[in-house]
Amino acid sequence: MSLVPVAIPSVARLIWIGPTLWPIAWLAAAAARDRGGFDRVVLHYTDTELLDDPSVQALARDFAVELVHEAPEPLLRGVADELPRATGLWPLYQRLGPAASRSNLIRLGVLLRDGGVYLDTDAIVLRNMKPLLAQQGFAGLERICLPAVVRDSRSPIRWARAGALLALRDVMSRGATGLKLWPKVEGAFDLAVNNAVIGAVPHHPLIAEALIQAAEMDDRRAGQMYQLGPKLLESVTGNRSVGPFKLYPPAAFYPLPPEMSWHLFRNAPPPPIGDAFGTDTWVVHLYDSVLRRRKGQSLDVDWLKAHRGRTLVTALVDPWLDALFAVGGVG
Repeated sequence: MSLVPVAIPSVARLIWIGPTLWPIAWLAAAAARDRGGFDRVVLHYTDTELLDDPSVQALARDFAVELVHEAPEPLLRGVADELPRATGLWPLYQRLGPAASRSNLIRLGVLLRDGGVYLDTDAIVLRNMKPLLAQQGFAGLERICLPAVVRDSRSPIRWARAGALLALRDVMSRGATGLKLWPKVEGAFDLAVNNAVIGAVPHHPLIAEALIQAAEMDDRRAGQMYQLGPKLLESVTGNRSVGPFKLYPPAAFYPLPPEMSWHLFRNAPPPPIGDAFGTDTWVVHLYDSVLRRRKGQSLDVDWLKAHRGRTLVTALVDPWLDALFAVGGVG
């Protein structure tokens, strides 16, 4: 194995599986380019048809986002060449269904090979991330109700507490005052790592261990929601900073956790970005699936046009909306 570098490469990496780029992914790439302070922003794509998308062409032309074709088979076979215990990665990838599950393997494989900062395509960069690069690896913690310690527990008291927190979070996510009240109660929720933002040097041992554990999963477990994503990272970190891999507090990347992120989409006059998020927030992960689940809507161009100036999420991405609308995107 190659020697592990001492600093993370100044490269933001986004991954897309499919022939057409969604608008929120386009906006995430543009935000990383303009705000992140990275030397390079790279969109790794698996489907060559993506290059026919006019919005993708505009990302490369107007925002200098690099487009790199990432064929999964040579990537994952290359991982296996470096990590003999990971020979099952490519067969596992072929058996996986949802694109989100397959993306989990690609992001880890790319980080092992190249290093950099992986960003989910619904993670919007707020400020220059260069200060985070002077280390070997990092991710972030979020506030959740069901971490591994709860999921693996048979204690009725622990499960009752988790149920109460789920109910409290749901009420606070829907009420107009929930956003202001959240800081007063967030300490009651458990901390667990998320994989929407990961920084690592090439050949980082923790990324290697995650890939090995993924390769050794049986199909039943690997097919379960989040197993190859947050739960895998939770397994290799124990939700603690481990050696040369730092876990940042929720404010860094997940200031509004699952369900509470509904306040990003609520149709109400948004507060100023500086009031909503502090100087300790580098990225806002949107959890855009909340919008699909609660309203049956997607963050498409039509939604963004209809809600511009009326939601926190459109305020976060407002600097690039005109450019997105000009190239069409997916309506």
